[in-house]
Amino acid sequence: MNILIIGKGGREHALGWKIASSPQSSRIYFLPGNGGTLSIGTNIDGDYNDFQFVKSTVERYKIDMVVIGPEDPISRGLSDYLSDTGAYVVAPSKNVAFLEASKIKAKRFMKKYHIPTADFDVFEDFDSALSYVQSRRRWPLVIKADGLCGGKGVEITRSYEEAQKVLTEFMINKKFGESSAKVVIEEYLKGYEFSVFAFLDGDKYTILGDAIDYKPVFDGDKGPNTGGMGSISPCVFLSQKMKQDVREKVIERTIRGLKSEGLYYKGFLYFGLMWTDKGPYVLEYNIRMGDPETQVLVLADERDWLYIFQHPSKFTGIWPAFKKTCVEVVLVSKGYPGKYQKGYEIHGLPSIKEAVLFHAGTRRENGKIITWGGRVLNVVACAEGLSEARKKVYKEVQKIYFDNIYYRKDIGEASRWKGIL
Repeated sequence: MNILIIGKGGREHALGWKIASSPQSSRIYFLPGNGGTLSIGTNIDGDYNDFQFVKSTVERYKIDMVVIGPEDPISRGLSDYLSDTGAYVVAPSKNVAFLEASKIKAKRFMKKYHIPTADFDVFEDFDSALSYVQSRRRWPLVIKADGLCGGKGVEITRSYEEAQKVLTEFMINKKFGESSAKVVIEEYLKGYEFSVFAFLDGDKYTILGDAIDYKPVFDGDKGPNTGGMGSISPCVFLSQKMKQDVREKVIERTIRGLKSEGLYYKGFLYFGLMWTDKGPYVLEYNIRMGDPETQVLVLADERDWLYIFQHPSKFTGIWPAFKKTCVEVVLVSKGYPGKYQKGYEIHGLPSIKEAVLFHAGTRRENGKIITWGGRVLNVVACAEGLSEARKKVYKEVQKIYFDNIYYRKDIGEASRWKGIL
């Protein structure tokens, strides 16, 4: 089976690594891939937002299955565009992309189908949004840009002054273009954040696992949000009862809601959740796998994902029984998520023995691997327990070096969940 994976980050490298472990896969292609994907497949230079080029690639290489990583081409309808190629496309259609592409539509969908989520209000102009925050007496408040913002369109504000600044950046200065012209303002939920991932094919669904990621750039969850600085899987505090609540109140209500709307969903669905004193609440949906969560999930879940994509009915509702805990540390270029420099040679990669490396912002030049992005490498180690996995991953991380390297030192610290464990 010939597989084409769309994307260039750590998520796509991890998906390729997982699919390559299946006895059904034969050749794997990446469009465009990165410096690490070359070790398991063939990189194809090109723009995945050029849909005609993607289609011609599918036809040229006789692709049997296309796995789309990033949200942008999914929300623009790449899955639909490839429907007449005969390839099996692992990504939802454009008509269900609103679950991630519009926070407003997603929140209204959740409210309509009684899927637990924070109370919210929608604002389409700056003056009404500012008037609303002026009237508030309870803080914090969460402000979310309506459209796609690369995982960076959410801000927690703790005062009127902070909220005014964010609204000005979003709605007046158009920090994210038209994606932030409209906003959702919602109550701040207290609890423990985690994510659950599923593969859907209509009303059949397979749970691929659960994870916790770390968005802020600095230790102690301080600093600006990033695409992700690390993750662990499985979620350390989820009991069987909690999993059942997520399954019944979130996943199955979402599937029933889609069916009631006459919408067919096929592909990955990411549930960003908060466990509160009232149970699970949905923070957001993503219409694709998470990054960096995919990188731990593919190691924690030992099942054949390629088989799951083809036979989801055999796994419906089953939560995988993980035998190990995986911890991931993301190595980034200093300055990320702001300005950073690239083009530095990466040293120490051959010395990694007790972890798996997934490349993200890397490039191969003249036989060397160099930095080519903000998030550069994902280092993942697994062990029977969280503490052992942490020790192992940080031991391996110290073997890698490039100019301006930076990473968080607190990924997987148990103190984060002291109130629930």
